Amino acid sequence: MSGIYATPKTVSTIDDCVFYHTMEIPGYDTILGQWDLRQGADKYLGGVDVKGKRVLDIGTASGFLSFYMESQGADVIAFDLSEDQSWDVVPYAEHDHQQRRLALQIGKINNAFWFAHHAYKSKVGMVYGSVYEIPSEIGVVDISNFGSVLLHLRDPFRALESALKLTRETVIITDVPLPNNNSEPCMYFQPDFTKGEPWEMWWTLSPELIQRFIGVLGFESSEIKFHEQTYQRCDPERHDRVRLYTVVGQRTKGAPSVRPGMEFEQSLAEKEPERYAALAKWETALAEQEGTLRHARRQAEIVQQSARRQVEIVQQSARRQVEIIQQSLGYRLLEAYRRPVRWLFPPDSRRGLPYRLLVRAVRMILRVR
Repeated sequence: MSGIYATPKTVSTIDDCVFYHTMEIPGYDTILGQWDLRQGADKYLGGVDVKGKRVLDIGTASGFLSFYMESQGADVIAFDLSEDQSWDVVPYAEHDHQQRRLALQIGKINNAFWFAHHAYKSKVGMVYGSVYEIPSEIGVVDISNFGSVLLHLRDPFRALESALKLTRETVIITDVPLPNNNSEPCMYFQPDFTKGEPWEMWWTLSPELIQRFIGVLGFESSEIKFHEQTYQRCDPERHDRVRLYTVVGQRTKGAPSVRPGMEFEQSLAEKEPERYAALAKWETALAEQEGTLRHARRQAEIVQQSARRQVEIVQQSARRQVEIIQQSLGYRLLEAYRRPVRWLFPPDSRRGLPYRLLVRAVRMILRVR
């Protein structure tokens, strides 16, 4: 295992989240997203049996498919952009690309994943990075899943190449078909410079083209499956049915290479997959505990800093009150009286004895009364 996995993040409120998928979170009502895959997840994944498989879920967003595959018995690694990385926004010359990247709210989508991760008590590991440079440290996986990702990428073939070099058995690719149902291997360029839209989508790719792509990468045996999914767009009254396709490809040539230094882990994954899966889950759990500990330390530091500030405020207030009293007329008159009395009757000398006796007598009389 390696240190490429993100430290689990504690998200305290659902208001800091944006859900791409409609999800049922324990302790909450159904949370609406753009897509509702709850009734069609199996078809979305091409009917592939993921039980006991090591799966790389690319473009996981709020994590619905990752958590679904985990519930089906898969050992899942989620892969996505973090809020510090850039989406492939279409670079229209006259537009503010940075503002559009911010509009995607990637940080809040990341938060939704971690919020659900905690609620489900999930062991899914998260790796952040560019889909064009998926780290080899992830190791070999049995299945790679691209859930409606390629249409958002400037270079979809490069993204497939990056993932499939680590994929031993199966690739699952779901996307939107061409509107004219063209059965030729082709791709349609979406951006229209006259409208400046769309700015988050590049291509519509035919499933036959996807078959060509993955065939080049060693997945020559493939099947196209069409299905419909619910496009909700966070609207409880909206239930549009959208036709999608899923291409399921099986590796027939080549084999993913093992990164130098990962030979033991790869051997363990092949010979004892259950033990390897347990090791992966243990590492994720350890990272989560470390993240929780770091969060607790940060919270303790925040509390300590707050306490120090409160003490400083109280001290400053007390000093100010003392200054106000010392500047008052009554205090100055009292000091003017004390100075000659202290000179006439020094507290620690014989000359001050009559004064002390007088004070004691007055106090005794007051007590008696």
